[in-house]
Amino acid sequence: MRSGSIPKIFSQTLAVLVTIWFCSHLFYVVDEGYRTALRGAWRANYGHFNYNMLLTPQKMQELHSMKRRDFLQGHNAARSSERPWRKIEDLLESSLLQMFERTDPMKGWELKKLGNAAWKNVSKELKLASKNAEVTPNVKDISADKGVDMSNVLVYNRIPKSGSTMMLGLLYELGKSLGYLVLRGKYHSYRYFGKNDRPGLGYFLEQASTRAKTVYVQHQYYVNFTLNRQQQPIYINIMRDPVEHLISSYYYKRTVILQNKSPQEMTKEERRIVSEPVEQCVIERRL
Repeated sequence: MRSGSIPKIFSQTLAVLVTIWFCSHLFYVVDEGYRTALRGAWRANYGHFNYNMLLTPQKMQELHSMKRRDFLQGHNAARSSERPWRKIEDLLESSLLQMFERTDPMKGWELKKLGNAAWKNVSKELKLASKNAEVTPNVKDISADKGVDMSNVLVYNRIPKSGSTMMLGLLYELGKSLGYLVLRGKYHSYRYFGKNDRPGLGYFLEQASTRAKTVYVQHQYYVNFTLNRQQQPIYINIMRDPVEHLISSYYYKRTVILQNKSPQEMTKEERRIVSEPVEQCVIERRL
């Protein structure tokens, strides 16, 4: 390499870095100018802002100091409640998780075999749990008589921040007196299913319909199992007022941020954004 080419490469690299810095700074200045104009327009039309700072510096530090197990107290309370069929539920959930973690292409008969094996694995525990119980999730195997009866299966594809933790606790509690299993999905993404996930879950729920009354609970999108020539279970859900849902999600996400990063570790700009009330975010059109 010639000695004269080194300064040339250095100057070109420096020019690229300066250009990137200038463009990013220009974007920041334009964005801040736009937000300032929006705030000014709001004051001109409606007067000064009238909202409370919910995430004060003291509150932010309190959220960061909170133990995660306390933050998820509702989930843990529902999950750790005393249930007569807890061992059966844990075994079935583990089988589901193993199936969802499979990334290799699987044929329909293989997925059906996995679902059948999962329920066969708990058949003995189901019979023992139902032997002297007044209420039981166990149902007569009707597959040989009139086929799959999906009325024994309920799917609660819970919407985040819509009372789903409270609903989960109610389902667990009512399961004791009404006699049904509560199974929670634990797979990788409720938005995007893997190739095996939909048909695998469909076969699993079809097996459930002939073995035990079952409620399947998971944050997931609606699945039309009939596209895979499977029976469709009954769906339930709880919806929340859209504005209330947005506000709850807004502060929940900031709480999660503060659980993982203290205010002292944040830059001044990061602290300002995290503590920004939802009203100001709406005014500045950041949502």
